[in-house]
Amino acid sequence: MKRGIVVGIVCILICSSIPAFASMPSRDPHVHLEGVEGTNEWYVSSVNVTIDAPAQYQLDNGSWIIYTSPFKISIEGCHLLVATGNYNGSNWTEEYHINIDKTPPMIIVSKEITPDRIIYTAVCSDNTSGMNRVEFYMNGILRETDLEAPYYWTYFFYTYPFTLTGVIKKPQFSEDNIAIPVIIGVIKPNRWNLSFSAIPYDNAGNNASVQQSYYYGPFFAWVFFETLIMPNHYKGYLGRFFVHALFFEN
Repeated sequence: MKRGIVVGIVCILICSSIPAFASMPSRDPHVHLEGVEGTNEWYVSSVNVTIDAPAQYQLDNGSWIIYTSPFKISIEGCHLLVATGNYNGSNWTEEYHINIDKTPPMIIVSKEITPDRIIYTAVCSDNTSGMNRVEFYMNGILRETDLEAPYYWTYFFYTYPFTLTGVIKKPQFSEDNIAIPVIIGVIKPNRWNLSFSAIPYDNAGNNASVQQSYYYGPFFAWVFFETLIMPNHYKGYLGRFFVHALFFEN
């Protein structure tokens, strides 16, 4: 019994004399990077570099520099950082690819207005990380995400109710819409406010914004020899040769 107690006391004394592993400072890696991370392994800010051991470093295959204090990489683009040194008698080398893009993409939006739609086209560019996508919004609602150039989105006026009156040819019905060949007709929309925005994103996650607002009061738009794509929900008369109906989305 006494022997067991003595053995237990000895084990406690030995274990208490060994420092816990978690309390040992970590020396791997020796190079520490600090910056605002974007997406796809890009930084969207300058990058601060700290090395916690005697070392020398090389940036973008330039001259070797003896490390004396933390330094900053600010130039946009893709960089290669190599650091090497000796710690506790062991040589070490670390290599880092540091990609920086701090600039939002450029965007120019144009529009083409027809009697039943607005076609938005966004010309975008990003010279550093490259373009990722363009999001199109109408009245604060995301309507389309285009992943490839040319970036465009078509907004149909029939999102809001309007009346079509005129002489037509035989309409063509489908599950999604009605194609109406109009010989001569007039469109009378209700008045509404439209708030459009396009947001381009680059591969680093930077984004910009273009916003346009419109007010459409009651007006008449003449249509001649044009096929209009209308929603398949309407109230009124839609015949083989004549139409007078209010069209709207369900």
